Amino acid sequence: MTASKPKADLELYFPGEGVYPEKIPVRWVADALSAIHRLATPDIGAGPEDEGAMPPPIRLLSVLRGSAVFRCVAEHADSLVAQLRTTSRTLSDPERVANLGNVLPPLRRLSEIAAALKSPIIVRAPEHTRRVYAKFDAETYPRLSDTLLVRIKRSVSGNVQRVGGATSVRCVLRVPDSARLLYCDVANSEVARTLGPLLYQDVRVTGTATCLRTSWQIIELRIDEVVLPSRGSWTEALGALREAAGDGWDRIDDPERYLEEVSGSR
Repeated sequence: MTASKPKADLELYFPGEGVYPEKIPVRWVADALSAIHRLATPDIGAGPEDEGAMPPPIRLLSVLRGSAVFRCVAEHADSLVAQLRTTSRTLSDPERVANLGNVLPPLRRLSEIAAALKSPIIVRAPEHTRRVYAKFDAETYPRLSDTLLVRIKRSVSGNVQRVGGATSVRCVLRVPDSARLLYCDVANSEVARTLGPLLYQDVRVTGTATCLRTSWQIIELRIDEVVLPSRGSWTEALGALREAAGDGWDRIDDPERYLEEVSGSR
């Protein structure tokens, strides 16, 4: 028995002049839906690359031609729409937005798509009322960034989780004391070549950071330089260890055996 077609939960509407579905790259539609989901679930704080590992929470159902309308179904649609509307309303007073650091990256992507298409992006109800849940345009992110963000030179320590990218090289760092991964642009190919062999290693990077004025939380980072840990000789390391312990080594009969025991290698 053939399953009946589900009803749409929301529509993604591009009302720009001359904008039709066939003129919008599929990747942009996927990016827009991903960004909208992230705005509706700001506690997740995941980057776009992480969302491929889970079932898509918003799925494309059908496409209508006449401008461009993409009808979608969503898991937990009522709560998703309610949170999206709340986030959209509070953008006029962004300091009230919870998890602002997680909200800004998807807003940036939506503004980029709107600018490229020269069309706003409207999330609306699929029924005849066409009630608007949220609206984003090319200036949505710039308006907020001018008020909320500051760009400064920063050094950051972290563990390299990922290096690469289909269109441009990016690096993902896991930063201490932060549940949120830090997604970084890479300044040039030389920096990318330095980062490549350092996967899952701790590094210190320096670059231009985009931070929230209110908390100095880093939202984005462009890596200009990688500071590699200095590695001296074994002789230097043992000399430093002896110096740090002072005359304590003189009271140990067999230092080599002692080191094997405390390191668990014996």
